Amino acid sequence: MTPRSKVVAAAVLFSTGGAAIKWCGFAAWQLAGFRAAFALLAILVLVPEARRGWSWRTVVVGIAYAATTLLYVQANKHTTAASAIFLQSTSPLFILFLAPVLLGEHATRRDVAQMVVMGLGLALFLLGSDRPSATAPNPPLGNMLAAICAVTWALTVIGYRWLAARGDSIAAAAV
Repeated sequence: MTPRSKVVAAAVLFSTGGAAIKWCGFAAWQLAGFRAAFALLAILVLVPEARRGWSWRTVVVGIAYAATTLLYVQANKHTTAASAIFLQSTSPLFILFLAPVLLGEHATRRDVAQMVVMGLGLALFLLGSDRPSATAPNPPLGNMLAAICAVTWALTVIGYRWLAARGDSIAAAAV
């Protein structure tokens, strides 16, 4: 498989993930479990590093990642896929606030300016209201879960950086 075809395949999978979650008849918990089992097997088979280097640190970061994936599926089942994706994509805002505390990293003025704009967009989004529909039966709940998902994804990214700084296995945390 060429690098270009890998990028195209990844783009197709990522862009259809929300619709696939909505289309699937499984409950959110079941679907999250199936996705996790598939990802576990794929990572263990495809990434040799994932089979070694386990520590308490990888478990802590793995819990944040597991929460992220579960919250994303739950959010997607309750609100629109676009809303779930948009809200999860606000994780850099939470990284801006958490990285100085957890990693001792500091943001630049440019980072802060971009995050102010993102924060305003998030506030406007949360002030609005969606009506329930067949594919989004409980938008307020889904939006709240997606916003929490942004925080857990921020913790996951920060955790991956924390593991990398210590030479621990990021792949083991993903498992």
